[in-house]
Amino acid sequence: MHDDRAVDGLMATFSSTKDSDLRVGIMTALFRLYHKEKRWEPKVAKDWWHTRPDDRGPYFAPIVWEQSAKIKTFVEDNLNVFESSSQVALLVELKRNRLNPAELQLKTGDKAADTTLALLEMTGKNINAVAGIAKSKGTQTERVMAFDALAKIPSVAVTKAQLDVLDYWDKNEVSEPLLVQKKIEYLYSTQHVQRIAELERLLPKLEQSQQAMVWTILLNLHNSPLVAQQSNGKAVKAQLKRIIDSNQSEQSLIAVQQNLESIKSKAGKRIAELTVDEAIKLVMQTNGDAKQGQDLYLRQGCIACHATTLKEVPKGPFLGGVGNTFDRRFLAESILNPSASVAQGFQTQWIKLANGGHHEGFVTAELDGVIQLRSIGGVETKINAKDVKERGTRQESIMPSGLAANLTVKEFASLLDYLQSLKGHN
Repeated sequence: MHDDRAVDGLMATFSSTKDSDLRVGIMTALFRLYHKEKRWEPKVAKDWWHTRPDDRGPYFAPIVWEQSAKIKTFVEDNLNVFESSSQVALLVELKRNRLNPAELQLKTGDKAADTTLALLEMTGKNINAVAGIAKSKGTQTERVMAFDALAKIPSVAVTKAQLDVLDYWDKNEVSEPLLVQKKIEYLYSTQHVQRIAELERLLPKLEQSQQAMVWTILLNLHNSPLVAQQSNGKAVKAQLKRIIDSNQSEQSLIAVQQNLESIKSKAGKRIAELTVDEAIKLVMQTNGDAKQGQDLYLRQGCIACHATTLKEVPKGPFLGGVGNTFDRRFLAESILNPSASVAQGFQTQWIKLANGGHHEGFVTAELDGVIQLRSIGGVETKINAKDVKERGTRQESIMPSGLAANLTVKEFASLLDYLQSLKGHN
């Protein structure tokens, strides 16, 4: 595939045809050919087995080759021949193939494509400009991309800007499904563990509607088994308890707590009240609602550790095609007793450093004396092998066993229905 004649043939066909679909296909193929796979030489077989598969694709360890420079120039010179919708799709495909738009001299000549390009390049750019796109009348995709781009800006003002955007969507009755999903994903993300002090500092300065969002975040972290599972989980739980206990008279907190209690009181028997065998037996006999299951997937924090589409950051085991791979019973057992079967590459690695530091997660790469470790929440850390004092593998899964404990049988059935609907078409 990586052959001079293949590249030259694709470019020649592109120049000689007027078929737009064929041209899109050729450009996509050239994106794929820009990199090739670095030769993989594990020192021993167990290194491969314990290395978490990188499913971002199309290569595990992409490197440039002799034709990369020619492909780069061709892409720069020819992207603007496409109509707007094709340019936008190609820009997203460019990023998916791990080509950095910021390193290319791209000419689009189209407003929508320029907006997409700006968002794909958006690191360290103006917060107000990015937030403005998220609040604009652009497409759902553009607005979600803008919201995500905010997180890449290294500034203490980012959290407030994200809350402003979500509040704007609420107050303007924005109900587009992608935006609603993005809000739920944000509020129930366990990545906020890194922002607890900042959220506490912001609370007194926020409007009540934004305070309610912050309390939703903090209460979710406090109740999350994923947070308890972290190495500093006890300290984080204590910090959250202090914040919640010291604000019990705050109306925004009271309102959020009352809403949670109301939902809980209307529910049926919970998984926590059943044995694993009882829960599986009931859920196998219960029909759920896949749409509600998708909502629960976000609210329960599943999205913090799993991706369902190739556009998402790789985290724990990919669930995009899980409906084709596993039956309902296996999925139920895997959630209720995750340590019973741990997927290849997802054994939890622990690393102790010479300076006393401690890291846990999945090893995604180990090349040139550098260990790349990805936490269960998708955060990557690079560790110099020479700084490692000791390392090993845990037998139990990094996934806690109590993630479904607060769900009713009907809700658990809905979550399973959603998982079974994931057939790999995303």
